[in-house]
Amino acid sequence: MNYNHQEKNTFIIFDIETTGLNVETDQIIEFACQVIEDNKIKTEINYLINPDIDIAKDATEKHGITNLDLKDKPKFSEIQKEIFETFNISKNNEQCYILTYNGIRYDFPLLFNEMKRNKVDLVINKSKVIDLLVFIQYHFRNQQSNRLDDVYKMLFDKEPENAHRAI
Repeated sequence: MNYNHQEKNTFIIFDIETTGLNVETDQIIEFACQVIEDNKIKTEINYLINPDIDIAKDATEKHGITNLDLKDKPKFSEIQKEIFETFNISKNNEQCYILTYNGIRYDFPLLFNEMKRNKVDLVINKSKVIDLLVFIQYHFRNQQSNRLDDVYKMLFDKEPENAHRAI
């Protein structure tokens, strides 16, 4: 990856919340994303999504989203085109990078499976993905926990607000 801060770069920063932890069977219930170009937010997306399955109790305890909160929200199939088009920016853009936290092992597999269930083939240039969890694990090896809350406390010396919401 050849990052050049002098050139115009695009960053796609995204996060999701889900019905549970199984990347094969659980579903996305919140999708949040910002597209940043020339250090300015160009696009901001934040959807609550009505899944086809119930949210696991432990997932609701973590992110605070309930089945009732999603009752009148769109299905994933209704917003997938906007998500697809957002990630498609990176396909042919040499200066586009995708930033996530635990995206390689969790967010992307869930997103790919959600797209596959809806018969959409999402292709991401993996060499352009920057997973901040991998960065933290490498550069802060002595950190006892890589949980997002703990990393936030370590970096900013304060408690995070809404750490388990997508935006």
